[in-house]
Amino acid sequence: SGGNGTFDKFIDAVRKARSTLEKCHASEPSMAPLHHLEDDMRKLRNCLLAQLKNRSILAIITNDLLDECAEYHSRSRKTSLLPGKALGVTLDANASDLVLRRKFLVLQTPKKRRVMLKLLAVRFLVGNRKIKSLTTWETEILEDAKKLIFEY
Repeated sequence: SGGNGTFDKFIDAVRKARSTLEKCHASEPSMAPLHHLEDDMRKLRNCLLAQLKNRSILAIITNDLLDECAEYHSRSRKTSLLPGKALGVTLDANASDLVLRRKFLVLQTPKKRRVMLKLLAVRFLVGNRKIKSLTTWETEILEDAKKLIFEY
């Protein structure tokens, strides 16, 4: 029974890691859930150590999947925002704004909600900087957003 439970844990770890890896490949590189992949890699590593200790042939499968996960992780860790500290700080600092926005926009039309979301994104991009300190492309985005609002 003890060996069977270990095998079940191995199967669960492989399935979860494979599923997470597929989600990572399907998502935008900046939004790849690398923190979930890291958790799955830890579980796979523990399985691999136990398999190597018992000289199990399953170590080959585990090692291959662990290599695949590690390769994806090393390629994507520089571009992914999750669970990046900058994203967490931004979301924490603006959490009250997001809650207020949701309450305020409940009765708005879907089109107006989308426009307001884009303006909120521009506000996060600009932050507390003065308009004069923005780069050219940031100013263009801000002008386009203003046109959207005033044309609506």
